[in-house]
Amino acid sequence: MKTLPPDANEDAEDALVWGDDTQEVEHAAAQHASAPRSVEPWTVLVVDDDESVHVITRLVLAGLTFRDRPIELLSAYTAENGIAVLRAHPEVALVLLDVVMETDDAGLRAVQQVREELNNVNVRVVLRTGQPGKAPERDVVVRYEIDGYELKTEQTSQNLVTVVIAALRSFDLIRSIERNRAGLELIMNATAEMSQLRSARAFAASALQNLQALSNRSGGAVFCAPSGRATGTDTLPVEVLAGTGPYTDWAARMLDDADPEGRIRAEILQTASGGDPLPDPLALGTALVLKSPHVRSATIWVHDVYALDPIEKQLLDVFCSKIAVAFDNVQLIELFRKAQQATVVALADLAEYRDTDTGEHVLRVARTTDLLARDLHAAGKFRTELDELLVEQIGLASMLHDVGKVSIPDAVLLKPGQLDADERRLMETHAGVGMRILARADRIVGQRSYLTLAAEIAIGHHEWYDGTGYPQQVAGTKIPLSARITAVADVYDALTNARPYKQPWPADAAKQYIIERSGTQFDPAVVESFLRVLQAPEWNTPFGVPTEVGPFSL
Repeated sequence: MKTLPPDANEDAEDALVWGDDTQEVEHAAAQHASAPRSVEPWTVLVVDDDESVHVITRLVLAGLTFRDRPIELLSAYTAENGIAVLRAHPEVALVLLDVVMETDDAGLRAVQQVREELNNVNVRVVLRTGQPGKAPERDVVVRYEIDGYELKTEQTSQNLVTVVIAALRSFDLIRSIERNRAGLELIMNATAEMSQLRSARAFAASALQNLQALSNRSGGAVFCAPSGRATGTDTLPVEVLAGTGPYTDWAARMLDDADPEGRIRAEILQTASGGDPLPDPLALGTALVLKSPHVRSATIWVHDVYALDPIEKQLLDVFCSKIAVAFDNVQLIELFRKAQQATVVALADLAEYRDTDTGEHVLRVARTTDLLARDLHAAGKFRTELDELLVEQIGLASMLHDVGKVSIPDAVLLKPGQLDADERRLMETHAGVGMRILARADRIVGQRSYLTLAAEIAIGHHEWYDGTGYPQQVAGTKIPLSARITAVADVYDALTNARPYKQPWPADAAKQYIIERSGTQFDPAVVESFLRVLQAPEWNTPFGVPTEVGPFSL
């Protein structure tokens, strides 16, 4: 048995006794010197007013590792200083705490502060004292989760190591449970939130954000899925739906283009095809497959995370299984939306098939309607009516505003001159016919869709704001907002383009026509929006056909 030399500590009752010889301490110190520094250490705080206790504790624990992680010691010499260190270092796993310091119960008061004031319930606390009469009451041990009470006069180096390892094991278990709980909570919240997203790209971006939060890795990631149909090849081209970190600009690109060297693609295809992942030294990252029973399976590739700890791997497996189901649903919804879009475009083509003189009228109306809706939404107008879904759908839906013209005889529809009164009454029936065609189709869908808006637009786009329009003579906000927006776009395009019965108007004259009829034929708020849109850069950019990310390319 070997005690500290008298010059190290004059107080016999605070003397710390060690049962192992100096060789063990020196061997531990040598191990510590060669220990790897790249691994995150366990942080242990020694709070004691005796300097020799810090020295001996450091020597005994030197070189000690637990689960391949070394131990790092922090020192504090008063209870107050110990609390300050814990505030600054919440990662501390264990506090070796002296009971008697500034006061006879300074250590006990410090434990109370740790649990109640700092609200730190994870850190493990072992009390040490050289005064046996200062042992804590039983209720204090239970209430403040004290992991041990050691007498310095009886503690050996082996005993100290045992106490530290037991406390670190307890801390690691608590942290593992906490990580699992927090990770599962994040997964549940994330999947609930992501299931509300309406596009594969938005879903992919959200998945990567939540994955980064779950794994606490920031090396970057990509979310990939097969794109299009196979054409003479065994495999589909792979598209990057989203990227983070250094791979952010890979989004919306084909993987072959984004990764010309093909290393990441090789890792993704290796895993997606069911093969064994590349050996760790050769891998750039980890590929996580989201298997889908109905549509295309996706793959998330995460940079530099092949060395996952068991908890991370378990949580990532759960996360991937959950979001795979959600992504499956998003893709099915997207396929349904595309089918609706295709139906709308086909019906619009049918409506124009007999009236070829209108040219690209429906596309121009759709583009203008889309711009108006986005401007009104950005300006905060019609908040209760103009939600994001209406903004997304109205451009495409407006393409069917004249679908009812399929019921109009060619002699009237294609007449090169002005219509007489009877012909005009017949022409005006197209609004009601269009509404009935679309409403019947909408009932089959059974929920709000492009066809819902299209039916509203068909019946309402010839109504006037003052109630003198047709076919129902409704006024003001009783006219559906979608129809009030489309009305401005439809009239402006009709005025500025040639018809069999008229030449095109100059843009300024058509603009003035719209302004003069604000409050009578048109909704004043929509007219104000129209004037803003005319000044917007998007107004002079080419328009395109419907796409999956929005009705029109601007």
